[in-house]
Amino acid sequence: MTFFRGHKSAFVADFVNFAKNNALKSVELLAPAKDFQSAVAAVDYGADAVYIGGAKFGARYAAGNSAGEIARVVEYAHRYGVRVHATLNTLIYDDELEAAGRQARELIAAGVDALIVQDMALLRAQGHEVLSTNRGYLIQAPLRVSRIFKVFHTSEQIADELCTIVDLGGTAEDVFVHHKIYGQIQAPLHISSRRDVQIFLEELKSGKSTPLKDVSSGYHYHTVSADSNETLDLIGQELEKKGYLCQ
Repeated sequence: MTFFRGHKSAFVADFVNFAKNNALKSVELLAPAKDFQSAVAAVDYGADAVYIGGAKFGARYAAGNSAGEIARVVEYAHRYGVRVHATLNTLIYDDELEAAGRQARELIAAGVDALIVQDMALLRAQGHEVLSTNRGYLIQAPLRVSRIFKVFHTSEQIADELCTIVDLGGTAEDVFVHHKIYGQIQAPLHISSRRDVQIFLEELKSGKSTPLKDVSSGYHYHTVSADSNETLDLIGQELEKKGYLCQ
């Protein structure tokens, strides 16, 4: 059966009608997206989910979307309750496993809802325990390590500091300061993606909260978790390079 009649909205209508006529109880319209613009079009025309390729390791030729671009897709799609799947669905050779694993972590940090892989060996090679069930695969959450970073920056640099952490695969678990009178003041964050960063910034702009750093002249601490000490080392190096890290 041919659904497409020359207009995307007509395609969606034809597909839904076909599903109803064939007594399908639950239908999900999963649309491919070459880039951010394609993803926006798919969301606007009623897709339930979109899938998009990253910088490498995707079956779509020359997709080349960075983790930052995919984070933009996630932010837009999630506004309308649309899920985003990222593809890592080429055959991965042994000498590519490290780079593919790093890209997978970047995509997860960007906030994607799922990864589409061709070979579960990619995940097993990264130390994940993958269980096969009648509803798909389940991944046992790996043990994470954490480290405390003392940082200093302006209010205008909050977004860049947090994005530096999450883009490298870290999670800003909390923020705390040492007050001369009240001692340690701590607040949970659990920021692990650019979408989380944006939500946090919107809360600051709305006046619901103020940066905790303001009570200690800008100096504050973050507990950052990651999947390895190597990732934490990279985060520390990047924070230091940008002048945020304090000794």
